[in-house]
Amino acid sequence: MLLLAAVLCIRTAHADDAEQLAQAQVLYLELIVNQLPSGKVTEVREHQGRLFVQREDLLAAGVRLPPEPPPWVALDRIDALHSDYQQESQRLLLTLPSEWLPHQRFDPSSLSEPMPAQSAFGALFNYDLYYSHTENA
Repeated sequence: MLLLAAVLCIRTAHADDAEQLAQAQVLYLELIVNQLPSGKVTEVREHQGRLFVQREDLLAAGVRLPPEPPPWVALDRIDALHSDYQQESQRLLLTLPSEWLPHQRFDPSSLSEPMPAQSAFGALFNYDLYYSHTENA
């Protein structure tokens, strides 16, 4: 139970978060999660360097949140999450801890069966053409 509480830790929001959110500039940024493009453009609100993202977008990206987070979450309030706003490329880079990512398993049963090599007769037609023209010839 203690481990679950530590993994889902989000620091308590301050009252000024709502005020900052109301004054924030709206941005639409490409979301990159652990250096992989998500293929989504996400609405992000920025105020004095603080970034706020909608709860649903964070959950879809794999960010673990407590059961009832606010509709907009300040990224600096999420423990173990690193975020970087790249203004010139209009991207938001999120780095999640590996334990938040889905577990993957590779074993011999998950690999595809090898395909036998095949051969067939074929032909290749290739040509070169050169042209040279001078005034005397």
